[in-house]
Amino acid sequence: MKVTTGVIAAAGSGTRMLPVTLGYPKELLPIINQPAIQLIIDEYLAAGLTRIVIITGENTAPLHRQYDLSNAPPRGKYAALDDFVDRLQNIEIIFEPQAGPYGNGTPLVVGSQYVPA
Repeated sequence: MKVTTGVIAAAGSGTRMLPVTLGYPKELLPIINQPAIQLIIDEYLAAGLTRIVIITGENTAPLHRQYDLSNAPPRGKYAALDDFVDRLQNIEIIFEPQAGPYGNGTPLVVGSQYVPA
């Protein structure tokens, strides 16, 4: 069976990265010129995945805005944005809130409903 779905655990509050995470979600912290979570998404795309489930915690509005392409400026104005849109165009990104205890295993349990057994 071909793997088509990946799960990203992004529900933690980022306490190990304080104080920067007081005002900015850890998954959107920049690494060189892109959000940290984008590096993971790019690896999933390179592996051929077509559906990505992001397990989220509190304060998910910035993350949702990052991947809501409906409000992006017109194509052709910014080359980097065009590349970003092109990479995300043929995949499905699902945001699934994590209710319950935080830890390494909980996001996998939450995301398991999207991964065939």
